[in-house]
Amino acid sequence: MKSCPFNCSLNGYCNEFNKCECYKNYHGEYCQHKDCLNNCSGFGLCNNGKCICPDDKTGSDCSI
Repeated sequence: MKSCPFNCSLNGYCNEFNKCECYKNYHGEYCQHKDCLNNCSGFGLCNNGKCICPDDKTGSDCSI
């Protein structure tokens, strides 16, 4: 029987090697992290799917 820790945070499924395979837009050992739009354009920090932009950038992906 397949068994993955934390049930892949309900953001993925357990593969035949008992490792989490994350659904789209999630990553991490247990699929516990949500990806950010465009990876915050390389300017901001990703925090659970939301970009934290530096003072000189704005927009949902820090691209403005």
